[in-house]
Amino acid sequence: MPQKTNVEEKKMNKKGKWKRDKKIGQEEEEEEEEEEMMEEEEEEEEEEEEEEEEEEEEEEEEEEEEEEEEGD
Repeated sequence: MPQKTNVEEKKMNKKGKWKRDKKIGQEEEEEEEEEEMMEEEEEEEEEEEEEEEEEEEEEEEEEEEEEEEEGD
């Protein structure tokens, strides 16, 4: 098996480093995407909770109005 020259070895190292850096970059992008998706899901859940609370408040107000009308 022939020995690699320093130049060939350096090229291989650069290529390996480039591949590793590319892989790290992809992993970071995936993590960022996951974080964004999690944040969006949390925001959606919060919005849904707020809507539910508003609906409950409206229902309570309607019930109170109906009770007042019946009391008259």
